[in-house]
Amino acid sequence: SQCPLDQTWASSRTTTLAPPGAYNRIRNAMQRLQDSEFADIFLQNSVGAVMAASVENYVQTQDIDRPADFGIVVIHNATTHQTVAGCSRGVTVPPEYVARARRFGCDGDANHGNITLGSVLAARVPGLDQANWHEVLTGSSRYELLREVIRKMPIPW
Repeated sequence: SQCPLDQTWASSRTTTLAPPGAYNRIRNAMQRLQDSEFADIFLQNSVGAVMAASVENYVQTQDIDRPADFGIVVIHNATTHQTVAGCSRGVTVPPEYVARARRFGCDGDANHGNITLGSVLAARVPGLDQANWHEVLTGSSRYELLREVIRKMPIPW
């Protein structure tokens, strides 16, 4: 399936194209690193560049023929204020499993379910890893899909 990002990676100017969850994780990490305890650690250990990375998978259901799971990778260099984001190849998902996950409700946003698609799949398929169901359904590991996109991304040194 086609990646919903305009490019394989996007600069920080196009962050609205990626799911906000990945960026929220980066923001939270940067806020945590502002604590004085980290300033001392950075100084004592001669830390140069401070970087944070995040991975957020999500299922796209709109503007697509069949639901597909995409992995978004965001890498932020807090020292240079550069951010890059990449998107994995989409893995199609049986629509009935998406519908089942949605029946468990959401946290106030219809796109933020109370349970993951992986949880629904794992409940139906004994021994399925709910974090890496991609491998059983498609033969492509979630982790390999993420490695593919990371290898293509320009790391913001």
